[in-house]
Amino acid sequence: MLKALWILIQVLFVCFTFLSLTQIDGQVDLSWKNYVMEVHLGAALAAFFGFLFVILLVHKLLIHFFDIPKVVARKWEDRSMKKSHLSLTRALTLMSAGDYKHAAYHAYRAQKLLPERYEKGAGTFIEAISAQKMGQDSRARDLYKKLLDNKEGAFLGIQGLMQDDIQSQKFDHALLKANRARTLYPKQPWILKTVYDLQIRTGQFEEALSTLKTLLKADKKNAATLAKDEVALLVALSDKVSSDDPKQGIALLKRAVRLEQDFVPAVKRLALLYIDMGKSRAAQKVISACWKSNPHPELADIWASLAPENTARKPQQRLRWFEKLVALNPQNIESQIAAARAAIDDGLWGEARTYLMAAEKIEEREDVYQLWAELERLSTRNEEAEAAWLRKAHTALPKPEWICRLTHKRYNQWYAIAQPHGAFNKIVWQRPFAETSSGRTETISAFQHGLIASN
Repeated sequence: MLKALWILIQVLFVCFTFLSLTQIDGQVDLSWKNYVMEVHLGAALAAFFGFLFVILLVHKLLIHFFDIPKVVARKWEDRSMKKSHLSLTRALTLMSAGDYKHAAYHAYRAQKLLPERYEKGAGTFIEAISAQKMGQDSRARDLYKKLLDNKEGAFLGIQGLMQDDIQSQKFDHALLKANRARTLYPKQPWILKTVYDLQIRTGQFEEALSTLKTLLKADKKNAATLAKDEVALLVALSDKVSSDDPKQGIALLKRAVRLEQDFVPAVKRLALLYIDMGKSRAAQKVISACWKSNPHPELADIWASLAPENTARKPQQRLRWFEKLVALNPQNIESQIAAARAAIDDGLWGEARTYLMAAEKIEEREDVYQLWAELERLSTRNEEAEAAWLRKAHTALPKPEWICRLTHKRYNQWYAIAQPHGAFNKIVWQRPFAETSSGRTETISAFQHGLIASN
């Protein structure tokens, strides 16, 4: 409506202009050789401007005429783009439904319909994923490589190739591609996390520590978990360098202990390195500091290696050494068990009974009753009493162990990387898992008995 009104206004303006020109008074004489032509001035002006108007109109018509191929091409392109987008939508729908064969077909069709000057990365990516799902790994890799031609498509290609390398356990190759993705998008948390995980997988702990600092700034939501990873990384790195450079190993472990004073794997390794270097007092100090908040049997074993020998004048010197641990944390069962173990080893039956009774009051655990059975066997040789204690041990709470939180696999000690599945910092000190009637695995009596697991 408005367009028609605008055209009417333009026509009226032209008509008004011509009428106004014809009303101008005057005369124009045109002479050529012997010919003379007298023309009214208004009519001459109207004719002149009318001639210009016709020229402009013809020019415009010619422009539109020569633009017809471009208009037709543009219309055809728009039609192709609509068909391409429809094919792409169908490909995504089919892929989500698990029909990868037809999804690949529609993704390929979407690429063919799309004009050359447009980015075709989405269709190629869908086709590559579909090929991978159908087991056509070689074709999938070729399609991913095809995406590396430009920046936008390159990221999709790198991501696909990287995931393929990870599935094939080619972690070195995957890390190269992850680093390339990082150069394209250096602040993406998930890319940083992938680089970080692959650096750990390939044993590049020092580089992982550097990446972790960047990741902590980019991923605020998981900052607490990542901070614990830093401690585990420092311990892992110390394991790698301590045999060649004990001083560097000690420096790394001291950093770990400063971040988390009661992280048993760090404290244990630091104490052992101190002992190897003849620094027994330093070893005692770090064990004592950890024992106040997180007693652990592995630390008790190291403490035993530092204990003075009994003498004729001081027959209970070793027990007094362990009583220092009891004084540091008397309400913890590990303190009482450590003292009871020392008393049994030294034949101090009365003291052993005292500590075992204290341990039993804290928690009725299998290793407590196993020590009761050993005490009966050594002190009274009462086989019936020993068997009774062993029966109680069989039904009592199990003692904690090093267990992977992901697989529930048990380990004889803490490792930074849980093999064979390669999970990092997932081994924790807790009770073993038991199968429930519902088929799930749960920590035995962890909630009912208030176990606090150490990392």
